[in-house]
Amino acid sequence: MSVKEPGRLDSWKEIGAYLQRDVRTLRRWEKEEGLPVHRHTHKSRSSVYAYAAEIDAWRVSRKVVPEPPPARPLWKTPAFALTILLCLIMVGNGIRPQVASAQNAGAVNRQVWTGPKVDPSGTVSPDGRLVSFTDWETGDLSLHDLTTGQDRRLTNKGTWDDSQEFASGSAISRDGKHVAYGWGATVTGPSGKQPFFEVRLIDVAGGKPRVLTTQPDVEFAYVNDWSPDGRWLAVHLIRAGGTGQISLVSVTDGSVRVLKSTDWRGPTRVAFSQDGRYLAYDLPLNGETDQRDIYVMTVDGSRETSAVSHLSGNRLLGWHPEGKYLLFASDRSGLPGVWAVPIEDGKPQGAPELVKANVNPASLGLTKSGGLYYSVMTSGRDIYVASMDLEAGKVLSPSTVIPQPYLGLNDSPQWSPDGKYLAYLAQKDSNSTTPRVTLAIRSMETGRVRELRTDLAYLIAGDYGRPRWSPDASAFFVVGADKKGRRGIYRVDAQQGKSTPLVIEEPGQEYPHLMALTPDGKTLIVARYDAKTRMAALFTHDVQSARERELIRRSNLGDSPVSPDGRFLAVTDRDRQAPSLLVIPLEGGEPRELLRVSAPETLGGFVAWSPDGKSLLFRKFVAGAAQRDIWRISVEGGAPHDVGLSEGIGRSPSIHPDGHQVAFTTIPNPKREIWALENFLPKQK
Repeated sequence: MSVKEPGRLDSWKEIGAYLQRDVRTLRRWEKEEGLPVHRHTHKSRSSVYAYAAEIDAWRVSRKVVPEPPPARPLWKTPAFALTILLCLIMVGNGIRPQVASAQNAGAVNRQVWTGPKVDPSGTVSPDGRLVSFTDWETGDLSLHDLTTGQDRRLTNKGTWDDSQEFASGSAISRDGKHVAYGWGATVTGPSGKQPFFEVRLIDVAGGKPRVLTTQPDVEFAYVNDWSPDGRWLAVHLIRAGGTGQISLVSVTDGSVRVLKSTDWRGPTRVAFSQDGRYLAYDLPLNGETDQRDIYVMTVDGSRETSAVSHLSGNRLLGWHPEGKYLLFASDRSGLPGVWAVPIEDGKPQGAPELVKANVNPASLGLTKSGGLYYSVMTSGRDIYVASMDLEAGKVLSPSTVIPQPYLGLNDSPQWSPDGKYLAYLAQKDSNSTTPRVTLAIRSMETGRVRELRTDLAYLIAGDYGRPRWSPDASAFFVVGADKKGRRGIYRVDAQQGKSTPLVIEEPGQEYPHLMALTPDGKTLIVARYDAKTRMAALFTHDVQSARERELIRRSNLGDSPVSPDGRFLAVTDRDRQAPSLLVIPLEGGEPRELLRVSAPETLGGFVAWSPDGKSLLFRKFVAGAAQRDIWRISVEGGAPHDVGLSEGIGRSPSIHPDGHQVAFTTIPNPKREIWALENFLPKQK
């Protein structure tokens, strides 16, 4: 059975997960930029649905390219809050963790919550009955009862039409009576509307919330934990410019005590010790490595001790209620697992011990009985390859998933010039706030995969961040950022992973997107979007001289592949009223229009040259319709004809040099779950 492209999305939750954005951003996009969202006429205005393929087309119409995936400096947008939370709740390779042998044979790992509203952005109550979360249908702070399965909203801000504010990053108090949380809003200042966050407090029974602190320069506030005496909150603040601060917020008067400044990545979790004397947290070792170490600090900030230091990735989970162990997740043994290190007087008292293997939790905290509650995502994105006759519009063989080292965390496939290899981006640890993304190279003959670790801080995936091969396969052209946070296009050596900057982000513009590479490898097709003028532009960028020449400037530009002979560029102009397909001579000249359609017809989501360069393949469809066929048109002009294949090609397609194999990415409807790991500590001797 062939794999269908993503289909219908039946709620704000599913639409937000597909676009990796919060509902607040979606509602703004719908109002200001025409995000294609449909409403049930017989239901409330908040009951919505959308089609994934239609959203794909919209994404290339609203600008040159879709919004970049979560990466610095997107702390300046509310979407970053949801993205960080999603990073913290995704587990391992996207597959449900399996119960494995452990030091304590009586350990129990059980699922406690699954369903469309699972959003583990909060914590578990001390008795293990409640979980705080954000209901993204409205943005309200909510509680899920793990015993009855019922949800209850603690705030009532109304629909997104009523208010664009939202709750995020919540924690239930040690006595189970209150919930502290961050509250995102906007303030209008000299430079326009700017986001800010408050820290608020509300009773678990609901009622009127109390604002603890409001500071205009705080762009995000993540409430992590309560002190045992209930007087202080451990909060991670992100201030304007991206500076992070591990802070204490007084529950009594809202005063803020800054304990430690961090870079833009910050901790994944901050937790009080059981006696309230210490705070534990994880932080990146430095800007040159993915390593995270775990530290213990006195609550007055006077002393900091390294509790866990290892070349692997280490993430804090919390303090065990016994108070003798600090729990953390690590892959130091080669596989992810839960580890415990004994702590006394704020210092480690021995080597860490593995207490549960083959599980990679993102913590929601621990109960009084010592149960560790954590989240897992059970579906993600994978790469498929299908064989088809693009001329006849026939699928020659069913689409099959490419076996990957990290199933469910793969994107942006691209065939090598000789068609013997498939390069793609693989995300290794999605729990981290800075997930490790590697450039994977798979031999289609042997099935072996080589991982290329670059010296960049991160790589950007998606249609406009896919790795592009140099003609001799000695290098890749990628989109990402270096260890100094400079985003742009880089050349990466295919053997050593060493990067060379080519095009760096400029002030007032979004990061440059790599749209295409000419067959000779000498010229990049670069897209930039100017937020002030709301115009998109395509440039040729000479790799050797760095000289640039503008090709076209429009309000809505989409896919832009280069012809096989390197002479022409195909471009979709996604004007909402009259979308068109253009051909532009790269040596200079005016764009030539091959096709123009009128609303409700639209173009987008797929444009490719035939191997002989004589025709173009593209998607043309009616907005809102289920059918998403592939069409063909001669570059000499004439009427296009429908070749079908509506269910054969997903997103980010790459056509094999033989013209028959197509690699693409699919994103199934995401599913998340909450699990409880209990009785997992080793038996005391």
